[in-house]
Amino acid sequence: LPMSAKLTPDDLQADHKSLLGNAQMLRHLRVERHFSEEMIEKLQIGWVEHAGYEWFSFPVLGETGECKFKRLKKPPSGSDQQARMMCCPAKCGTTLYPLQLFEKDNEQIVLCEGEPDAIAARSVGLHALSGTAGAGTFKAEWLEILHKGTKSKRFYVLYDNDEEGEKGTTKVLKLAAEVCPDWKLHRIKWPDGFKGKDVTDFLSDCSAEDKAKALLSLCREYEPPTPRDRLIETLAAGDALTMLAPCHGIWNGQGYVCVNLRQGGEFASYILTSE
Repeated sequence: LPMSAKLTPDDLQADHKSLLGNAQMLRHLRVERHFSEEMIEKLQIGWVEHAGYEWFSFPVLGETGECKFKRLKKPPSGSDQQARMMCCPAKCGTTLYPLQLFEKDNEQIVLCEGEPDAIAARSVGLHALSGTAGAGTFKAEWLEILHKGTKSKRFYVLYDNDEEGEKGTTKVLKLAAEVCPDWKLHRIKWPDGFKGKDVTDFLSDCSAEDKAKALLSLCREYEPPTPRDRLIETLAAGDALTMLAPCHGIWNGQGYVCVNLRQGGEFASYILTSE
C-alpha cells in the first residue's frame, strides 16, 4: 500500500475477504488468539501483502468511523527477516483501539497492552480497549475521552506479565487517579506460577466456563499514592538528589523538611512531613 493511499471502506473490505478466504490464518485467530467470529467481522480484521510480506491487518478507526491507519502484525508463518509489526502509513501516531466500539454508558473499562489482547478480552465479553503503541505510551487525553460525559466506572488495567507491563500499569493508574478521581481503579495480579505473558496466554490456560469473570477475579483494587508517597518519590528521583542539602518547603499541600545524616561513613536522607 503506497504511503499516500486512501484507506477506504472498499480497501478494508477487500482485506477482510482475503482473511476469510485463508482458512489456516482464520483458524489461528479463532483458536490460538481467541478472537470471536463477531469481533473478526466487526473490526474488519484482514490479510494483506505489504513490503514483500504477508500480514494480519487491524484497521484503526476514529470515533466517527474513519480509518486512520492499519496496524500490520506478523503471522506465525512469517519469516525471521519480517518485522513483528508495522503501521501503514508509517507515520500514523497513536490512539485507542477499538475506539469505535467504546460505549460511554458501560460502567466497565478494561485496558489491555495490545490490540490482540483487547480483541481476545472483548471476545469473552469484556469492554476492552488498548493503546496502539504498547505499555510505554498512554496519554492523559485518552482518559479525558473515556471520562467525558460518563458516570463512575470500574477501570481495570490488564497489562502484560513482565517488567514493562508492571511499569506501564503503574503509570496508567497514577494518571487515572488524577484525571478520573471518581473511578474505581484495579490492576491485575497474575497468579503465582503463571508462566504466560498476557491476557491471551491466560485464556489459553483457563478452563473456567466464564473466562471474563476468571480474568477479572485476578484484579486487585489500586490505592493511589498519598501526598507523602508522591513527595518521597519525587525527592528520591535521581535528578532531585542534589537538592537535598538540607532543605524545606511546601509540595502538593504538604510541608516538608529534608536532612542528610551521616552514619557509618555513609549519608542517608530523611524526610519529615507535616502529615
